[in-house]
Amino acid sequence: MALVVLIAFDQWNSYKHEKPPKPFISVGDTNLKYAFASYSWHGTVKKSKELSQAVYDIPVPTPKVNPFQQLHVKFPKKPDKVRIEVWNTQTNEKVNSKKGLSIDVPNFPWSFVFVIKAEWGKENATYITRINIGQKVSYQQFLPWGKRKYTVLELLPGNSPDSTITKLPHNLAMKLDKMSSWGGTLEDLKKQQPDLPITEVPAYFVFDQKKIIFETNNLNQLIEFLKKKLKPLK
Repeated sequence: MALVVLIAFDQWNSYKHEKPPKPFISVGDTNLKYAFASYSWHGTVKKSKELSQAVYDIPVPTPKVNPFQQLHVKFPKKPDKVRIEVWNTQTNEKVNSKKGLSIDVPNFPWSFVFVIKAEWGKENATYITRINIGQKVSYQQFLPWGKRKYTVLELLPGNSPDSTITKLPHNLAMKLDKMSSWGGTLEDLKKQQPDLPITEVPAYFVFDQKKIIFETNNLNQLIEFLKKKLKPLK
């Protein structure tokens, strides 16, 4: 009888101290290590610190990966719910969030933390991993974050130019992921953005997630292109 009780106790003790499923996290060919931020599993509750502090102090390596990719997560036991958050390590703020087992990595060449929140019924776990986005092109910071999104960059003469892209029709501007404006001499702009085909200013560039899709020196031509490319808001 004592042996049966001991076996049952060992089984319960093993069950109680079992940790949540180990995820397989990757970006392209790079496999990422992770740390637990918290979990509630088989009656055991663990919370190391507040999430914002855990994001700041994450004890895992930071591999460099190429932009224009997705982070993917796989579990040996599929969760009922999964949400992935992206945190900027410079500001320690959440900058994106999405349900599911994948999310676009940022294009901006910087370090980002990914918080993966998974639920299995009443049990849950929060995992944290981190990557450093590599620099591929000089204009990378102006690219939109995600597919089927577009951004506009204007380059204007002078150090403190008056932006002209504010003249874009409101229903077009609202469909853009971001609008940016830079000013300077032609030579300075060429040095700052060597991968942009700048021949004169003003210059306007439209980007999708990976590349330049339109360029012009005429604001009206930019507006006409956007009218064709974007479906205006009603």
